[in-house]
Amino acid sequence: MINVNYQRITAVLILCLLVLYAPFWLMAVFAIMCMVYFNNFIEAVLLGLVSDLIYGIPETRFYGFQLISFTIFLVVFVISMIFKKKILMGGNYKKLRHD
Repeated sequence: MINVNYQRITAVLILCLLVLYAPFWLMAVFAIMCMVYFNNFIEAVLLGLVSDLIYGIPETRFYGFQLISFTIFLVVFVISMIFKKKILMGGNYKKLRHD
C-alpha cells in the first residue's frame, strides 16, 4: 500500500501541473477531490491563490474582485472540514456522552 504522504505529494505535483497547463474546471475538480480525500489539504487553497495571481483578471460582475478561484477553494475547504468533522464525530455526539 502506498504511504499517504507519497499520495499527497503526488497530488500536489499533479495539482501544480494542472494550475499551469489545464483548464480551470479540471483543476477545480481535482482540487475538490483532493480536499475531500486528504485531511487539511490547504495546498489546494494556496494553489488557487497562485492560479489567480497568474491568470486572474478583475471581474466586472464581482466589482473588480480578482481572487475568484482562491475564494471558491477557501469556501469549499471550510465546508469540507466542517462536514468531515461532523461525519467523524457523528451528528449527535454531545447527546450520547455520559458524564
